[in-house]
Amino acid sequence: MTVNENAVEPPLEVAEGSKDQINTASQLSLEATVIINNFAQQSLKESPSEKYEFQNPNPFNVDDEDPETLASRGYRYRKFDLSPGDEEDPVTLIVRTEVDGYLKSATGENQFVTIKALNEFDSKSQHAIDWRSKLDSQRGAVVATEMKNNSCKLARWAIQSILADAAYMKIGYVSRLSPRDNTKHVILAVGTYKPRDFAAQMNVQLANAWGIVKAIVDMCRKRPDGKYVLVKVILYLHVIC
Repeated sequence: MTVNENAVEPPLEVAEGSKDQINTASQLSLEATVIINNFAQQSLKESPSEKYEFQNPNPFNVDDEDPETLASRGYRYRKFDLSPGDEEDPVTLIVRTEVDGYLKSATGENQFVTIKALNEFDSKSQHAIDWRSKLDSQRGAVVATEMKNNSCKLARWAIQSILADAAYMKIGYVSRLSPRDNTKHVILAVGTYKPRDFAAQMNVQLANAWGIVKAIVDMCRKRPDGKYVLVKVILYLHVIC
C-alpha cells in the first residue's frame, strides 16, 4: 500500500543515518500494508456459525496447510462484456475479485463488503488534519484531504469494490499511538461508503476506466500469442523559471 503518493510533498526515501527513518516511502508502505491486513481481520466476527461459505474452497490453500491459518477472504469470479451490441468480434473479460466480509441487510440478504484502512502517521505534518480532533466534527474535511493525498489508492479501492459487486466499503481510520512509533496503533473511527457513490465523489469516471481497459485488450489481441509485460512509464517534468 502506498501512503500519500499524490500529496503535494509525498514521502521520500532518505539517506541512511537520517533521524526520520520510519517515515520514508518504503517504511510507510510496509506499515500501511500491515495495518490494512490486520484491520480487515479484526473487523470480522469469529463465530463459525456465521461464517459465509463459498461454493468452492480457497484456491490458495495448499494440501498440507491448515485452512484456519488463511486470512478470511472471498474470491468472486465475475464476467464483463466489453463489446458494443453490434460488434462482430465480442470481447468478454473474466475478473477475479475479492471481498472481505458480509453484512445482513434488513431483509436478511447477504451483502458483501470490502474492508480497507487509512493510516495517519504524523498529524502535525504539512497538509495534514489532526484526526483525533477532527474526525467527529469534520469528517468530510478529513475524507477530502485523504482523497487528495491518496487519490490513486482510494480510486483503486472503489473500483475494486465495484468490480466485486460489494454493497459497501468499510474504511478504518488508524493512527499511530505515538508519531515516533510505527508499531503501535489505535483505531479512531470506521466509515461506511457505497462504492459507486464514493467513486463519484472522487470524480472517477467508470466509463473512462472501462475504455482504458478495452483499449489495452484490443492492443493485446492484435499481438501474436505469447507472454507480455505491461510497463507503466512515469515522466517527471522539471519547470524552468
